[in-house]
Amino acid sequence: MARPHHRVVSSPTPRHDDHPRVESSTPPLRRLTERAGSRLPGLAVALLIAGVATVAGLEVPVVGGPVFGIVIGALVATVFRPTETLRPGLTFASKPVLQTSIVVLGATLS
Repeated sequence: MARPHHRVVSSPTPRHDDHPRVESSTPPLRRLTERAGSRLPGLAVALLIAGVATVAGLEVPVVGGPVFGIVIGALVATVFRPTETLRPGLTFASKPVLQTSIVVLGATLS
């Protein structure tokens, strides 16, 4: 008989919903690769915008790549609504990746 992939675990604190917490028996590395795989399409779009912004920043150094990146990203987000396929990667690029890049940019200015 096959073992179930998930087991129910009682939650130590009461939750707002009445659903029991489910703990996955999927190995951590597999969960990590699945999560990374779901982010790839959105990260590819963000990387494409970053590449175009970098080239534009090299052509017009007074403006710079970061400003072009912000403008291009805002224009693309206004014209095209991200699909569910792109959303995980774009969310990841807009939070930790953006925060890290701002820290790196600040470190290079000083």
